[in-house]
Amino acid sequence: MLQVSIRPGQPEDEKYIREFTATTFEWGDYVADAFPTWLKGPGDVWVAQHLERVVGVTHVHYTRNGEAWFEGIRVHPSYRRLGIGRLLTEASISGARKKGATMAFCAIDSTNEASSALARSFGFEKTEHMIEHEKTLAGHPAGGGPQNNGASHEYEIRPATPQDYPRLIDLAAQEVRFIGCNFRWRPVSLQNIAPESSEERVLVAATDSGEVFACAFMGSVWEDPPRKEGEPWCFNVDIGAVFGELPAVSALLDYAETRLWGHGSKAKRGLENGPEVGREAELRIFVYTGQSQNSLSSYLLSRGFTVFSGLTCGAKAGIGIWSRVL
Repeated sequence: MLQVSIRPGQPEDEKYIREFTATTFEWGDYVADAFPTWLKGPGDVWVAQHLERVVGVTHVHYTRNGEAWFEGIRVHPSYRRLGIGRLLTEASISGARKKGATMAFCAIDSTNEASSALARSFGFEKTEHMIEHEKTLAGHPAGGGPQNNGASHEYEIRPATPQDYPRLIDLAAQEVRFIGCNFRWRPVSLQNIAPESSEERVLVAATDSGEVFACAFMGSVWEDPPRKEGEPWCFNVDIGAVFGELPAVSALLDYAETRLWGHGSKAKRGLENGPEVGREAELRIFVYTGQSQNSLSSYLLSRGFTVFSGLTCGAKAGIGIWSRVL
């Protein structure tokens, strides 16, 4: 019988994790890059060790409201179907209970039957279905000027303030059950409205009188360098939740696209590993909608978005948010 131990992660584990996650997806994986940040944070990092080798990893993030978010579970390809995912999940549940969490959540690609079955075996239930939309603004040279995308001047786009939070709860209650970005969501609640980190921005579209009509949870722009010869340098931004009146939502989307263009133009700032001026840069925006946001999804399609097919395709495309009581 395979002898596997589960323990907290350590910095020296990164080299093993980087090795076995390099080909998780066609585009690679974020887990190895996130691992050092996980170790420095307040969450739990669990690794599975066989002999002297790390063969599995997972992370548990805790919201300020005390919910646990399970993420980034990975198992070495040569060690799959041996129960390691189950051991890591057991450690995550046990650790979350010790920290006083009463609910656990996770996101699973809707076509990932193995992960769905594992979650179901632990009592998780699918409570939301998210559709991921993508829009690519391709073929624009790095260092080029911003796009004229018709941003509305009727609304001011600004960070949400605590005074806005009750209004945001009212708007969210009509459309969404979860908020967040960067593939990490949390239930809508007054305690959860505020940004959870410097990587998350909670933006509102408000009139001159201060009345708020829409809200977006937007991540920081991240860069994807080319992985193959001839591929463009990519700048990406993620909107994990957006809701409110459509004209105000449109203004928030205009803002996001303009922000992407701004980062593309800053490529000329001479980053050591950045794209040289004049090189083709690809700008991508990802927007997630909940299962009750059909009208917004239709609007996104009319705006030039497509349903993202990077991981899934067909009628089952999307991401399930699963939950269970601890």
